[in-house]
Amino acid sequence: PKVNIQGLGNSSPLDPTGDVGADFYLQAVNVTEVGIYDKTGNMVNQFSMNTLWSEFNVSSEGDPIILYDEIEGRWILTEFTDPANLLIAISDTEDPLGTYNAYSFSTFRFPDYPKFGIWPNALVVTTNEQGAGQLTSYFIDRAALMNGENSVNMQRINVTGNNNTEAGFYVATPIDWNGSQMPLDEKPITIALNDSSWGGTTEDVVSMFQYDIDWNDANNTEVTRTDIPLSPFDSYPCADPGYGFSCIPQLDGNGVDGIPEVIMNIPNYRRFGNHEAIVFNFITDATNGENRAGIRWVELRSTTGNDWELYQEGTFAPDDNLHRFMGSIAMDGKGNIGLAYNVSSENDYIGVRLTGRLLNDPLGEMTFEEFAVAEGENAILAGGRFGDYADMKLDAADGRTLWYTTEYAAQ
Repeated sequence: PKVNIQGLGNSSPLDPTGDVGADFYLQAVNVTEVGIYDKTGNMVNQFSMNTLWSEFNVSSEGDPIILYDEIEGRWILTEFTDPANLLIAISDTEDPLGTYNAYSFSTFRFPDYPKFGIWPNALVVTTNEQGAGQLTSYFIDRAALMNGENSVNMQRINVTGNNNTEAGFYVATPIDWNGSQMPLDEKPITIALNDSSWGGTTEDVVSMFQYDIDWNDANNTEVTRTDIPLSPFDSYPCADPGYGFSCIPQLDGNGVDGIPEVIMNIPNYRRFGNHEAIVFNFITDATNGENRAGIRWVELRSTTGNDWELYQEGTFAPDDNLHRFMGSIAMDGKGNIGLAYNVSSENDYIGVRLTGRLLNDPLGEMTFEEFAVAEGENAILAGGRFGDYADMKLDAADGRTLWYTTEYAAQ
């Protein structure tokens, strides 16, 4: 790593998020501080995201997400609030300390676990509003947001989820467009896991939903679902068979939540000369029933004009008794992939590690020697709550540097 520093926050769950622009890296944590860093890791400034919402007379509830729109050169800062609102601020310029245009969008129910992705025609948001049976997505007119229009169109679309899973937490995740080349298809994409053990499919798949949005009439918006088979996976690699936060063991403490059954923040899309690619990750049982979590990482590809299909996948789980979870993955401008995650076990506090691969390495393998970013130093004693997501993003300015923020069990 070129930079490895302590970010903001000293509690749990922090829900760290971040993105990188031309000159700065922004990190946000609950509830809700934003740190502005230069690219050598020095903090330039810090502010509360609550200062952006003063006109709405609300106070943030957290779950921040930071995005950088590399085409527009603008920052997108988001969080939620009670009773049912998504708060979104768009910077007027590249300067993260400049002025912002803020919006408050009402949602059907409390928009728990909001995840955001940029697509050319929409800012896409997935939420946990209705349980496993319905997957909720919102599509906000990106051009209107960037133009600062007073009235911005938002559509809410539900698709069938999975009524058979015993999971208490099951959501879709949006695809985030990266790079200067436009996707060949303007339809935004969300994806979700579908484990064959849940009964909705005969094989383990990732379900891809593509939305043909009619901005004038939501009733005319069409959704196409494609199930893409993956190698068998067990999306609930938890020692505690009951639903709850006691999934991943840790030294000197009870189990912590591993966010099973969810595709982690945030799947990355990029278009290359002869193909399009999406990379994402989730946890799976790496030990055939012994419930040791590993990171399943996947690259989907679509050659020009063809359907999406599996290109490569792997389960990163060295045989060292460590659980690996809470991953985040990204692809650079050449097609190289970085993957970072938390580690823990009955004999280890929660730490942070990373690995990666180059474009022409053997398919399905993370070839970089695993690097210990931070070693755990203490137990998390917050009733099983550790974190909900981490965040890895590519620096569009050089097309090769990946920036990552997460949390670990510090003193």
